[in-house]
Amino acid sequence: MNSPAGFLHWRSLTILASAIPNSNMAELRETFALAILQPVVPVHRPGDVAAPYEGLVVEGEEVQVLDEPEATCFYPAFDAHFHLDRTRKRLGLGDTASVHDVEAASPLVEEQRRVRITGGVAVYCDPATYPSDEEIRQVTGDGYHVAVGAHPKALLTSEEEVAFLERVQRPDVKGFGEVGLDLSVPSPDHWVDQERQVTPSDPASPGPGSTYTEPAG
Repeated sequence: MNSPAGFLHWRSLTILASAIPNSNMAELRETFALAILQPVVPVHRPGDVAAPYEGLVVEGEEVQVLDEPEATCFYPAFDAHFHLDRTRKRLGLGDTASVHDVEAASPLVEEQRRVRITGGVAVYCDPATYPSDEEIRQVTGDGYHVAVGAHPKALLTSEEEVAFLERVQRPDVKGFGEVGLDLSVPSPDHWVDQERQVTPSDPASPGPGSTYTEPAG
């Protein structure tokens, strides 16, 4: 491990899990098998006819409602790292699809596992899909933040570095990522290239190595 943050990466966890005896692994699966349940009640859209429930009592022309159920409640969540550009491609959406379009096209999960997204950080690390000025305004207008970076496995060309610098210096780009070193690649020569990419030639100027906010993953 070259950093404690490595324990957050799935590759490191996979290596550690492979060293756990099968008997202990089975015990862990049984211990953490149950999901955390949330209080969820049916949601009726306007115009729907709500089905009667036990708390409804009819007395003459008056209707008395007892034990009214609580409103649907999902735990709030902030997605601190998601790739909007890659998710669009995976879902077969166009390049201009918004965060809300992606949410609408995403497969639903079981109700007890759903959360209420309150915001997030859209991370762009592929130079070919770096966000335009219009896209940055759209994402921030939807209540999300934008981060721009370069994955250490994909070394930037001089033209791509210029594109990176143009975007990362925008005041509405709030984060820098992907960024860092990925020593999972087998070639030590590539490690040297990664270090060179994250080390600015001029320490006084902004560059891929001038800020560190998010380990690559």
